[in-house]
Amino acid sequence: MDRTFVNPPDTLYPLVCTFEEFLERLENTASVFDAPEQQEQDRPQNVVDQRNANETRDDCVDYPKFKEEYWPILSRENEQKLPMSLVFAEIMGVIKGSNASAISLGSLTCREYLQQSSRIAPAFAIEAERTALYKLFRSYEKLKCERSEVDYVDRVLNVLSSLQKTPTLKQILQAALDEVYVDEVQDQRSVDVKLLLTLVGDVHCFHVAGDNAQAIAQESNFRFEDLKAMIHTHFLDVSDTNKKPSKRPQMFELGLNYRSHDGIVRLGSFVMGLLWKCFPETVDKLKPEEGLLLGPIPIL
Repeated sequence: MDRTFVNPPDTLYPLVCTFEEFLERLENTASVFDAPEQQEQDRPQNVVDQRNANETRDDCVDYPKFKEEYWPILSRENEQKLPMSLVFAEIMGVIKGSNASAISLGSLTCREYLQQSSRIAPAFAIEAERTALYKLFRSYEKLKCERSEVDYVDRVLNVLSSLQKTPTLKQILQAALDEVYVDEVQDQRSVDVKLLLTLVGDVHCFHVAGDNAQAIAQESNFRFEDLKAMIHTHFLDVSDTNKKPSKRPQMFELGLNYRSHDGIVRLGSFVMGLLWKCFPETVDKLKPEEGLLLGPIPIL
């Protein structure tokens, strides 16, 4: 089955898929141009992916694999007794998956990581903890290389690198995607968003929705204020290149909850208020939600 964006049929659209499926289609398309015989011609040829549409890569490190296969080895060096889930989140979301990584197409250096503000990397604020974590990161990268494996951030950065090296690839992908809609964006890393932004040519063609209080990805360090700044900066650079005025992204809140009565919604808003008060660097401050129907406050 041809799973690329090379000469896509009209029946492909609207394309509704997970980010994993979308990334795989991008990788397949980029592989057309990575072949040595294609680098001279810079012309696309159809490729066929023999894997089942629901089959995942067994060489990709996700959280379950990190927990079961990597952490038993890395934990021997965990002198600071850092929590495994936070270590994984920091490696994928900050050291490897930050906006700075998307720009440089590489991980933060130890010095760069130590200089990150608590807003960007709130989980570990003490220098000794960050130094110990970066040591774990180096060991993780070494082990991953020995096992000939990659993680999702590696895959995203590889596609971004291909887009920079091959203008024709970028033109084909932008021609294949008029608009991009992302739901549950709070579970995406900054490098993921950077990749998606690269595929659209106008700020009005990029739409996202989400709630960082509902993040389920282990490596999520998402904040809408950071996303808004990232989108504005990206299209500011695009407008400078194209000699066109930049357009600011618009953001609005959906404050009416249709799924739960007002008692449950008010309790949720109260908890979010506490989170924002105690950990202001980790969540966006939004207006309290309102329930469509009246109801009692739950008894805990």
